[in-house]
Amino acid sequence: MDALIRQLQRVNQKGGQTCDMMGDERVGSGLRRIADALTLGCPNCHVALDPAPDGCAAMRCGSCSKYFCFLCFNIQRNNQDCHAHVRTCPSNPSRDLFPPRAVRETAQKKLRLAAVRGVLSAAYGLHWRQHAHSAVLLEGSRAVLKDSFIAPAEVLGDAATPVAPADAPAPQGS
Repeated sequence: MDALIRQLQRVNQKGGQTCDMMGDERVGSGLRRIADALTLGCPNCHVALDPAPDGCAAMRCGSCSKYFCFLCFNIQRNNQDCHAHVRTCPSNPSRDLFPPRAVRETAQKKLRLAAVRGVLSAAYGLHWRQHAHSAVLLEGSRAVLKDSFIAPAEVLGDAATPVAPADAPAPQGS
């Protein structure tokens, strides 16, 4: 934590920026918010969910009993609507109620990227990608991001087309 604070201070001195994200408490809070954003939770009550359930993508929260799609996390009125939604969900190219693991992981990664970007946007405003502290906090969150198969560069990349993770194999040319 001390090293991260020193890095933020160097960024401030070098860039002439002032920021209230300097003390242990503030940096720790930023890192916790990023970690929390990576935790998948019920879209209604926010209770943490199993990130890799075996079964149907039409889910019912065990805590609040709301029905939702486990791919896009849209809340549905009832069990029937939820199953119908899963078959037509834009995040479900397989149109299967039991989508392949790769489909679930891709959809969840999009949700996690959007959540982390939301945390940084709330902290640093509209131009959070240009704010030097965003990159520093992402670097400090590298381990928890990696657990979700996200590289810091992906978070800073274009929201519509995230860049490949730094540790991903390079695409093969033809």
